[in-house]
Amino acid sequence: MMLAVPTISATKVAIATVLSENELEGINTYRGSCCDSPEGLKENAIVALGLKLGLRSCDIVLLKLQDIDWNRCTIKTIQKKTGVPLETALPVEVANLLYRYITEGRPESDLPYIFLHHKAPFSKYTSTKCSKCLTKALGDIPRTATGFHITRRTFATKLLTSGNGIQIVKSALGQSDLSQLNHYLGVDLVHLRLCPICLEGIEVPGRLL
Repeated sequence: MMLAVPTISATKVAIATVLSENELEGINTYRGSCCDSPEGLKENAIVALGLKLGLRSCDIVLLKLQDIDWNRCTIKTIQKKTGVPLETALPVEVANLLYRYITEGRPESDLPYIFLHHKAPFSKYTSTKCSKCLTKALGDIPRTATGFHITRRTFATKLLTSGNGIQIVKSALGQSDLSQLNHYLGVDLVHLRLCPICLEGIEVPGRLL
């Protein structure tokens, strides 16, 4: 019978997981406690680029010194995953973290990349290390999800819940297709409560036995 009757099912869609307020508070606390070591300066800058600019880990490790325009306070990159150029404003908080790392924590090297390993031969940082930076910043706080990509989803969701339109979110992420944003946006409970569905008129007639 199950082979004779056709079935239709909707495509499974997973809700994007974002960092909780408790996790974000923990990251800020960690940032204030490890500002003096070269590793700490690097970790703070990397996590900030994910949270405040929504950059992927693969794009963060490919950033070069020449990609930062200090006069215009912008940062420019070509996204490795899509090949789409992205130029975005550099918040003062992130600019300060980057500047401190470059001037106080970055090893002296002829390599053009911003983030380097702190042990000789000072090679380019790898994207897998970005996830470890986030894990270290969170410490013992229970994790919502693993992986560095959660910073990009958190950035997109924060941007949307702050009242920005979907086109602005798309532009900030450097996405070429609006449909791709579903993978990055968490549930906006605050604004969902403003548009409830009226249930009047669908009551069950008669009495329930």
